[in-house]
Amino acid sequence: MLKKCTLIAVFLLFTSSVFAFEQGSMLLSPRIGFGINNTKIDESGIDNELSMAWNIGLDFNYFFMDNFSFLAGLLYESETISYKESDPDIGEIKSDLNFSYITIPIGIRYFFAEHFLVGGGLYYAFSNDASISGSLGGMRMSIDIDSENDFGLFIDLGAIYKLSEQGALSAYIRFKQGLTEFEPKFMGYSMPGLRTQTITLNFAYSFMF
Repeated sequence: MLKKCTLIAVFLLFTSSVFAFEQGSMLLSPRIGFGINNTKIDESGIDNELSMAWNIGLDFNYFFMDNFSFLAGLLYESETISYKESDPDIGEIKSDLNFSYITIPIGIRYFFAEHFLVGGGLYYAFSNDASISGSLGGMRMSIDIDSENDFGLFIDLGAIYKLSEQGALSAYIRFKQGLTEFEPKFMGYSMPGLRTQTITLNFAYSFMF
């Protein structure tokens, strides 16, 4: 999936027109992204597995000087931490920690070399919902858990392509790293402190003003 999306982005890069952003310009950008959640549970007996993350939301860029923008957003994010553990009495248990957040990222972006962008900043994520689901012997169950808000930093790297005088398509990779630990709690048990780490490939259509 990520490979196909990257090929599409490269194709657009070589078939789009050249443009730059002037001071006072604005972009309003509905966006969606998919990727990998690399958050690890550091506990003996637990094997971390490949986990997924996705998001959908809206970005706003205001250019406070030529090619430099202030970035703010409002996102719904879903992140899963998949792992398995073995119990000598009941066998292997596969589980998923599922989290959803309402996230506000704030940062700066720089647009350069006609098509490319780089940026970064901080985010604050309000915990919206959390659960743990697991399977044992063909049976699967899910229970709600207590979680916490998340705070961290992000880095963006990608490209933007003008499609018309009022519209542009961007594709970028976002690396997100939590700066604070959170401890999911369920049935009287607290997971060890976790730090969010995700990598997503994101696509946005920008309305240019």
